[in-house]
Amino acid sequence: MQHLRLNHKTRWEEYQGLAHQEKLKYFDIAVKHAETICHYIEPRSEAITLTVSSSIVDVVIGDMLWHPTDMEGQTHENALSLFKRKEDGSYLVEITKSKQFLLATHYVGRGMSFAMAVDAIHDAKEVCDIPKFSTCSDYLVASYTKVACAFLIEHISQVLCSKWAFSVAFDASTNLQQTSWVDVRIRYY
Repeated sequence: MQHLRLNHKTRWEEYQGLAHQEKLKYFDIAVKHAETICHYIEPRSEAITLTVSSSIVDVVIGDMLWHPTDMEGQTHENALSLFKRKEDGSYLVEITKSKQFLLATHYVGRGMSFAMAVDAIHDAKEVCDIPKFSTCSDYLVASYTKVACAFLIEHISQVLCSKWAFSVAFDASTNLQQTSWVDVRIRYY
């Protein structure tokens, strides 16, 4: 009661003056979306727009990180569907569901499989009542991960272009240890 009187004085007085039947419908009518918790945990977010060079998308993402036996029926075109070729030959990626993209890449970055990341996103959608999170699938999380890898490789490429000497070491694991990973170590001067 003290909280209501101190923090919501006008609304509380309005509510107290209503008849019993009106009180039952008050929150359906009077409380707008901007006054709900979803408004605060579901901020408006702008689309994420990234540009990646064609060699990274075509060679690294399209050839090295895509193999038909690993994709369970997914086509090469579908696997690269988020990458749109620009007139200059580079690729443009526009992620409209930026919060979903960030969650997916954070989850995968912490070691979750694509299926686990999908489940975690669905849990976040359900628990936090965030309708902006549309249906998510293993393919979408895989596509988001490809975009994140492409962008990070692009960033590394730009850093290395400005250095006079560098070394790059790659180490990777396949499913032999039940966890796949890629370790990239870069030293530059």
